[in-house]
Amino acid sequence: MSGQFKGVQAFISNKYPTAIYVHCVSHSLNLALSNAAEVVPIRNAFGIIQKIYTFFNTPKRQNVLQNNIETSTYNSNKTKLKQLCPTRWVERHDSVIIMKQMLLPVVAALEEIQSWNCTDSSSNAFLLLSGIRQSSFIISLLCAEKLLSYTLPISKILQLSDLDISEALNNVDGVVFVLREIRSNVENEFKIIFDEANEIANALELTITMPRLTKNQTKRCNVPAENEEEYYRRAIFIPWLDYFINNISDRFLKHKCIIKSFKCLLPTGNSPNQTEKSQYLKLLEFYKNDIPENGVNAAVAEFDLWYQKFQCPNHSLPHNAIDALNLCNDTLFETIFTLLKIFSTLPVSTSTTERSFSTLRRIKTYLRNTMSQNRLNGLAMLHIHREIDVQTSEVLSVLGKKGPRRLNFII
Repeated sequence: MSGQFKGVQAFISNKYPTAIYVHCVSHSLNLALSNAAEVVPIRNAFGIIQKIYTFFNTPKRQNVLQNNIETSTYNSNKTKLKQLCPTRWVERHDSVIIMKQMLLPVVAALEEIQSWNCTDSSSNAFLLLSGIRQSSFIISLLCAEKLLSYTLPISKILQLSDLDISEALNNVDGVVFVLREIRSNVENEFKIIFDEANEIANALELTITMPRLTKNQTKRCNVPAENEEEYYRRAIFIPWLDYFINNISDRFLKHKCIIKSFKCLLPTGNSPNQTEKSQYLKLLEFYKNDIPENGVNAAVAEFDLWYQKFQCPNHSLPHNAIDALNLCNDTLFETIFTLLKIFSTLPVSTSTTERSFSTLRRIKTYLRNTMSQNRLNGLAMLHIHREIDVQTSEVLSVLGKKGPRRLNFII
């Protein structure tokens, strides 16, 4: 879809040069999270979380987990683990956060299942317990939960249908700013995580320890440290935080280049400077076939009047493209209004469109595998657009007009 030479965006760009390709913001965030998980302890922790979900995804084992939740001091309304789904982005956050909250009931359930006579269940429970009781897993789980808590709100916001790309990037920039603040104060931030890890370890009757360090270690992290807190801060938290910040910044760099010129359409409350005027002229040149033919001078005059309007204290400044569009008079600011419409309709997320593809798994079943393309399209449209009420009389009217039949439909 996104190939710049033979992808769909290449064919559309060749036919419509002013159609700007914008990568899905939600997908970009998900890819940033996936790449940041290349830190080995974090990646291993995610793998253990996924294995635990799969292990408890049976009625008998889930019942054991439910009983341990009821008898524990666990006080959340979440009673079931969530899959570490690679495509449903919010669930990636929820799975880690819920796993951290349910860690003690999960360990208790695994210890109970470990005593079963079933070889498969008992051996798998033993392996999962061995992974959970590692100091690196407890630290990695808390580090992942710490950072994913900041991206969970924007992961939900970026999938809204009424969001424009400017507001989306502002939300992402806010998260990056907070993460950089954490990076500058990393010792104090990690101390909170390490203290919580010690509490969890004490509840599990464990002790947080660091692996033996040697000079020629190449298979795992071998950073110098004087104590456990310093080791895990350097080996897990700082690399995970740096990867996290760098991947989000790199993934959204192209989005920032796209809206760089459009930013000039949002007044600042002052007179436009030369940079904003030059960006506006670039927009006029790029969209010369879409804007009204009033001449460059008339368009520049509109721009000055548009900024002058918001220098009055009675007018509040627009925060995003949609706010600016609602405040723009299409008669007085004809060119500005057209450019703001383009700015407002730049795609932000394709999450709604991608969700529709999962419909095929429910429609094209084994028994319907030989259906024609027209029938498949019709069933897909009925399933996706379930909010449209189809009357029985409408269906009979269509069927009654299709060729000779044995029965005559009388409406």
